[in-house]
Amino acid sequence: IKGVVGPIYKLFRIKKPELAAAIVRAAGSRLGLIVVENEKVAEEAIRTLANKRVGYASFIPLTKILNFKEKIIKLDEGSIGRAVDFIEKKVESYTGDIRENSKSGKDK
Repeated sequence: IKGVVGPIYKLFRIKKPELAAAIVRAAGSRLGLIVVENEKVAEEAIRTLANKRVGYASFIPLTKILNFKEKIIKLDEGSIGRAVDFIEKKVESYTGDIRENSKSGKDK
């Protein structure tokens, strides 16, 4: 389907491999979201999956991600920073949902 960007987990690289487990844990199930260009592409993808009865998936449109506003997060004592500070985008337009409210601890 034209307009499918890909699953979130393929759209970024973790800058510090030793933090991978903490970042993956913080991201949780959001790593499986499939990024699409807009809501119409998401609707088309959902219809296609339903019509072909081949399974299901969760989609997040770039239009929702690009409207994401970074929240100021008070870090807990012992935290080394926000997860977003330790990832690097592979897709220039992707910046959002996986990072919301995510923190990375030292050795959690």
